[in-house]
Amino acid sequence: MSGYLVDQIDATAERGSLTSALESVYCHLAQTWMSPFPALRDKPADWRGYARRMQEMSERIDVPRAPHVHGGKWAAADLLSALNHVEILLRIGLALENEKWQLKRCGATHQHIADGEVAMPAKVADLEGKDDKGEPFALEAFGGPDYRNDSKLALDLNALRSSKKPRLLLAARKSALPSNLTTLLTASCEKRNGGPFKIEATIEKKRWEDDQILVIELTAITRETSRPKEFS
Repeated sequence: MSGYLVDQIDATAERGSLTSALESVYCHLAQTWMSPFPALRDKPADWRGYARRMQEMSERIDVPRAPHVHGGKWAAADLLSALNHVEILLRIGLALENEKWQLKRCGATHQHIADGEVAMPAKVADLEGKDDKGEPFALEAFGGPDYRNDSKLALDLNALRSSKKPRLLLAARKSALPSNLTTLLTASCEKRNGGPFKIEATIEKKRWEDDQILVIELTAITRETSRPKEFS
């Protein structure tokens, strides 16, 4: 089985092809997520009913193959994580297309390791393309509840730094970002996730937002490798 639930998506010459593909992926994953739980809307009679429901939701779900979806058996939590991530990218992709940005490729569920690379099939950001003036951009996104979990923010900032694109964007639900956003964004990567290192980026501006999601543009991303403590 592939290491990714959603394959890399490359745009065609037709405007809107990438967001159309993302929409198709999202609907396919959502339908798959809901299919094992037809009674989710019904309240169980007692705690045993809730326990059975939770057991069902923790089992692996067989995801059918579809365009851009690798398929296979995936943990329910992984499927839900992919759904949330694809939703963020779809919302942002549609907004950028409305501003005449050209979307080139999407690595929707590819996980970065500490040096900014992905295992396969290629080194690619969550969303890449060119802005309305033809300048390349890279965007990293997060669909979960807390961007700092599992060093995710640090790894995404490091991936943007490694992309060397002129325009660097970061996107997440507003509730997942630090509440004290000012002009500097800092994060740390733990050893178990490929660190230790610290990384910081200057927030140039808020690029786009709606009632749920915020996209910020970054400059001057710098990384500092943490030194091991010395014992006397």
